Amino acid sequence: MTLVLLHGFAGSPASWDDVVALLPPSLDILRPTLAGHDGTPPPASWEDEVARLAALVPDGAHLCGYSLGARLALGILARHPHRSRRATLASAHPGLLAPADRAARADDDERWARRLETGGLAHFSAAWDAHPLFAGLPAAARAARTAGRARHDARALAASMRALSLARMPAHPPDASDTPLTLLVGAHDTKFRALAARLPHATVEVVANAGHDLLHENPAAVAAAICREDASC
Repeated sequence: MTLVLLHGFAGSPASWDDVVALLPPSLDILRPTLAGHDGTPPPASWEDEVARLAALVPDGAHLCGYSLGARLALGILARHPHRSRRATLASAHPGLLAPADRAARADDDERWARRLETGGLAHFSAAWDAHPLFAGLPAAARAARTAGRARHDARALAASMRALSLARMPAHPPDASDTPLTLLVGAHDTKFRALAARLPHATVEVVANAGHDLLHENPAAVAAAICREDASC
């Protein structure tokens, strides 16, 4: 079974390095680059990016994603329910329900996109990492994330921000897919622990000593969760 790992916004396939280092080397792992990241063309729309990624996922794969990657994975599960055998998603948002919330998020993401276009990656990165979601990120991991973003193109990343905004993502109903689903949420990430309750068919695992960025704050817990669901481990 192929393990497909989808990274978060402003990350890259290398965002999974700490987790992959703890997985058996015999695993078949695919780490796609999200559109608009690492020199790839930006996506035209949310639907186009879901379709592009779904075409890369081998039948019977174990689909994993973090944050934006987790949201895109939910899109794949909803539109292609038989493509994946199971899914393990970290810090996943199931989508906004209220039109007012969607409009507010679109405005917020537009401000972030303009910050990228006018201030560049360094200015954006400093402001992005100041978000309360990343308050618990260790200094070394924070520095690695900042260095990794230097590979991106600010305008392509801004286009990705607009196209893949939470405001553009359809809200996924609780029964959007019958694929076995495990949701990983940080113990300190109270917002996303509450959001996990919107997907009652999922198994929720609370990761100790972690906030939102589980890939860097507790990669061992993420690797262990993946292996519990993957006989190839």
